[in-house]
Amino acid sequence: MTLRLVATPLASLVPAPAVRTGALHSGLVEAWLRAPGTETAIRSLADPGVLVVTTGQQPALFTGPLYTIHKALSAAALAEVLGRRWDRKVVPVFWVAGDDHDFTEANHASWLNADGALVTAVLRERPPDAPLLPLYREPLGPEVDGVLAQLEADLPPAEHREGTLDWLRRHFRPDKTVAGAYGSALAELLAPFGIVCLDSTHAAVKKAAGPLLVDALRKAADIERLLDERSGDLVGQGTDPGVAAADGATLVMVEAALGRDRLVRTDGGFVTRRAHQPFGFADLERLAQRLFDARDDVGAVRGFPHGRGRRREEFVDALGRRGLDIRAVGSAIARNPVAYLIPCHRVIRKTGAFGGYHWGTARKVAMLLRETAPAVERAGANVTLAAS
Repeated sequence: MTLRLVATPLASLVPAPAVRTGALHSGLVEAWLRAPGTETAIRSLADPGVLVVTTGQQPALFTGPLYTIHKALSAAALAEVLGRRWDRKVVPVFWVAGDDHDFTEANHASWLNADGALVTAVLRERPPDAPLLPLYREPLGPEVDGVLAQLEADLPPAEHREGTLDWLRRHFRPDKTVAGAYGSALAELLAPFGIVCLDSTHAAVKKAAGPLLVDALRKAADIERLLDERSGDLVGQGTDPGVAAADGATLVMVEAALGRDRLVRTDGGFVTRRAHQPFGFADLERLAQRLFDARDDVGAVRGFPHGRGRRREEFVDALGRRGLDIRAVGSAIARNPVAYLIPCHRVIRKTGAFGGYHWGTARKVAMLLRETAPAVERAGANVTLAAS
């Protein structure tokens, strides 16, 4: 096999950006993915004069195709060059696009075995009728252990073999999501190069992006017109735009009846492209505000006491948010991608029944049993649990 590497230098010198007041949104601090070696770069991002070079990629098994790493390292190299040229601090940032829903592209990985043959392993297939879950909600599940075992069996003895396998095992675990494992693995791998990874699905990012998404819907017609004009310019220059414009599609996607779905403009508002689910602008504006408020509160679930379930109504009352939509709280908790650290399994129904759980009611019951068992043993009591 022959690999050809082609340099892609900048077509022209990059002009220095104009000096602007302000700094990075302070609310994004919690969204940076921490790893050993990232502390200095993360602190630099709080400086008023800092600049960033950004790149990113959708999550995938074992960090996906090799060009993911090439993109990240290219951003780091460009940040270094621009920092020297402009005498400014420039930080490379990698955007972990965990909202992406393309499981077909994310569910497999390929490598060379001891004989030099290309091997491809698939985590699992998504059923054709299943909702298109964002990858930050798609669990790796037990299948990932089988793929790791296959990789271990295929890799020949080499200097970095064990280190690579240990790194993958640390992050790609059954209890993690595709995006969660991908993001933490990349954060560790890229930290020595000064690259900081951003979790784009973090509640802080969603809250900061909310007004921009609503504004994109408000200006959807103007944005489409400008995209169509630019597409025409590119065609006139003999360049294929690569993306269809002027079909009513907006820049905004929602999770609707069929999972993640793009909003398309209609005469009376918007409709999802695949499910044809209608939305008015006011409805989407209210949905955005309600969702971001609820996501803000999900972190408070960490305070739920060990070994005890709490009703959603108790949760809202404890927050002093009696006006908050109970269903919005339930939906936000259900989208929690970190199954045990944010203990959404301790949220139960008003009746006291267990209720649903993204990773299965059986797992929810097992976790609650495990947490309550020590207390039950100390009390010498017998407990019977029934799933609803």
